Amino acid sequence: MTKRERDHAAKLERIMRSHEGWEKRTLADLRVAGYKFTSIDQANRYLKAQRTMAGMSSQQIVAARAGTPEQETEQAA
Repeated sequence: MTKRERDHAAKLERIMRSHEGWEKRTLADLRVAGYKFTSIDQANRYLKAQRTMAGMSSQQIVAARAGTPEQETEQAA
């Protein structure tokens, strides 16, 4: 492994450690706010679902929760 490759690998290690630290701090902030997410991805999926539902009418939400015949047919295929 060349010096350049070692330096590049060391930079990746530092970045990933920093990212892991930020992720832990973010999850701690979410817990303090009352959420019980176990990962940042889970929080992002929840946020995306909330944003999607915010743009839907109550009737659309009920239809989505109940599942329409078209959705059931697509899932079966």
